Amino acid sequence: KIVTTKYGQVSGYAGDDVWIWKGIPYAKPPVGNLRWKAPRDPDTWTGVREATADPDVCVQQVYNQYWMSSNSFTGSEDCLYLNVYRPKNENNNLPVFVWIHGGSNNFGSARQYDGSALAKQGNMIVVVIQYRLAAMGFITHPALRLSGTDEDKSGNYGTLDQIKALNWVKDNIAYFGGDSSKVTVGGQSAGAHNTMNLIISPLAQGLFRSAVVMSAAMNIYSQAYSDNWTNTTIKGLLIRTGRAKDANEAATVLAGMSNEEIETFLRSQPAELIMRCRRDGTGADGTGSMSTHSAIKDGYVIRHDSWTAALNAGEYNKVPVMIGTTEYEWKDFMALYGVPVKAYSGGYVPSSSYTWFDLFKVIGVGGNLTLSQVLPTQRDKDIYTSIATLRSRQWKLSGVDLLARAFKTKEPNIGIWAYQFKWAGGGDPALSDFKFLFGAAHAMDIPFFFGNQTDAWNYSFTETNRVGRTALQQAMMNYLISFITNSNPNPAASSLPNWTEWNNTAGQSKFITFDADLTNYIIAMSTYEENAATLSADISAARAAYPEAVAVYTMFGITP
Repeated sequence: KIVTTKYGQVSGYAGDDVWIWKGIPYAKPPVGNLRWKAPRDPDTWTGVREATADPDVCVQQVYNQYWMSSNSFTGSEDCLYLNVYRPKNENNNLPVFVWIHGGSNNFGSARQYDGSALAKQGNMIVVVIQYRLAAMGFITHPALRLSGTDEDKSGNYGTLDQIKALNWVKDNIAYFGGDSSKVTVGGQSAGAHNTMNLIISPLAQGLFRSAVVMSAAMNIYSQAYSDNWTNTTIKGLLIRTGRAKDANEAATVLAGMSNEEIETFLRSQPAELIMRCRRDGTGADGTGSMSTHSAIKDGYVIRHDSWTAALNAGEYNKVPVMIGTTEYEWKDFMALYGVPVKAYSGGYVPSSSYTWFDLFKVIGVGGNLTLSQVLPTQRDKDIYTSIATLRSRQWKLSGVDLLARAFKTKEPNIGIWAYQFKWAGGGDPALSDFKFLFGAAHAMDIPFFFGNQTDAWNYSFTETNRVGRTALQQAMMNYLISFITNSNPNPAASSLPNWTEWNNTAGQSKFITFDADLTNYIIAMSTYEENAATLSADISAARAAYPEAVAVYTMFGITP
């Protein structure tokens, strides 16, 4: 199917009752002199551009489906493309859902998300975008602020890419049958972080009418923090390129360089090497992952040092928001931090020869172990549960409750709907270890809202729980479709339980819970609101109860 856009014609292909276009450029490739600059409009083209293959992913470290990092890097700096899905009908003025992928702003791509089921069932257009990641997308330094516009100097290149993609949607989505006045933007994890940044950025004003925030994470960085991280990166580059033999000499060399020299040096380095030096400041080979890359308070794209500060000041895009977390956000990070935890805690965790990293082997990833081999005592299990629970509660407090309360305090008449996803195998007895280890973990709600499976959680999608799981999936899709279509998650004339808005009054409805047994969904409203003082007291009690694990609590930021 050929569509004529503002920049040229694109030819897509037929999917399952949907039309799909992949790899449409929404900006000029950010290469050469455009590296670390705000995105520019794409060039026009003549003839018909094939839009049938996923674009190259943005340069990133390679991770597997369980977010285990490797020593490899992949991708291209030429990566500012998007994929479009629409139902195979002739309808126009369709609502539009723009999806921003997660991955700690370090990894991820459009190819991970198939918008077909949502587009087909919801009679909507789904747009999945890519944006610059890690040191290519979120980086500041005085040497990168020597010239250009405020946008060029901001450091928030990934955020600006997302805004550019939304502007592309505004200018072009009508050609695909979409209504540019009915755009919902959404994302999960880092994608939710980015969605919140779009909510508080004045540059995104008017580009969307509602937002979906799933498991929002990560804080906004200060410019000073980001500048310092870049200095560490530069010192690593000086070592790797032979201009310094160690960190001390690199610091001396850097101190003697002008900002003009630093800029020339940075722009001359390959993206992969910059990424490696971003990881640990040396560029050494290894499988460690980079720290998360957050948006940076630059005073222009991002004007506040936190989301709540922007909300409390009333300086944000006032749109309806659907916001939530999973019950155990932190559980699928526990195994990833297994080895660092053991090293950090002086050998504790667990009382066996294994680390939490070996928990993956309990579900057959990288080996085969039993839960009792890795966590042999009840105390091991209790500590694991305590840390996962408290860290997940912290996530809910910062990623939902404080935000929902701030939204409603400032604009009580704008709809805020909160949720918690609780499905953890749907009661399948064969998944008891999975439920204990991962539960309703980070990102597990995505396949339910999108109506398809993902590699990470195929293990938990069994024939035994299929009926109940499918019922929950259909319900969650219907809530999301209604929100995108009507800015309200409650479908008209539906038998689904009513999803009540967040209410700041104590004892009133706060959020809806999504779960299922083997035969049907279990959906209900909850009046519980996470309280900072109560959570702090519970953290203090846990640290006192498990003194041998205090270092682990501290490592994860579980402090009163």
